[in-house]
Amino acid sequence: MLARLEVLLPFQWCVPESSTFTIFEREVDGYKIRFLPPGRSDALPKARHSEEMAINGSKAFSADVLVVEFEKDEFDRRQDGPIDPPEILINDVINEFLNRVRYVGNAHMVRPIDFPSGSPWNLRYLTNEKEELEEQEGLCRERMLRRFYFSWTALTPQIWDDVFGLPDNSSIPHWNNLLLDAQNALPDIGPAIVLAYTALEVFISETLDALALKKEISPEFWSWIKQGGRDYNYIKAPSTADQFDALLQELAGISLKSNSDLWMGFRSIQQARNSFVHKGRAEIGKKTLN
Repeated sequence: MLARLEVLLPFQWCVPESSTFTIFEREVDGYKIRFLPPGRSDALPKARHSEEMAINGSKAFSADVLVVEFEKDEFDRRQDGPIDPPEILINDVINEFLNRVRYVGNAHMVRPIDFPSGSPWNLRYLTNEKEELEEQEGLCRERMLRRFYFSWTALTPQIWDDVFGLPDNSSIPHWNNLLLDAQNALPDIGPAIVLAYTALEVFISETLDALALKKEISPEFWSWIKQGGRDYNYIKAPSTADQFDALLQELAGISLKSNSDLWMGFRSIQQARNSFVHKGRAEIGKKTLN
């Protein structure tokens, strides 16, 4: 018996029409697994199927459906039963493939998918001859998930008035743009964490600069403090944690440490950022962030 999985991808492949793809087979946990050439869904605009699309001079088309076949003697098709093949197996199999395509094809837009909730999919059970199964009471012939994404941003009369209420020639804080970019980077955790931490670095630096100016600290002395003393040794310069703690305490009379939740949040973001930058995984302790 076959279980054919079709997953709608959040990106498109450009696939040559005349090429023949070798079908490779592997066995995992008793399931024979085959990846079939990608397909095209009805979700793609017709403009994407332009006859001008070509690879090495050969006509090509846009494909956005990943097709995987699982073969086993029998599948658990009970209507109230779990997905068979198991969700964790499907997740591991398709993401191993996508990560390899991303690496071999140098394809930055290809990214892992969180199965079963991350993308729409369809799982059809077929005979070994790829024919429809007969109806049987209590057993399903197909499982599926349909998911749609929408996003809005509020535009109220108050926001409208505030937009025009900003002073002329006012500049938008750099840290604010970085923080919005971090939110927009999701669900890519690593880049989002790095951008968020960079926003914190820029925020505290600009805040302390403003406080130092208000305290009438000389620019020369303040520059000396920030740049690590006479030798301008960045290793001796105040760290971001020092800025949120000792320097903020000195200039504002309060440290981020005075709020344990905020301090813990800052240190967690810092740890996740350092883990991603140095190991390629955003982790807090031994836990990888999702």
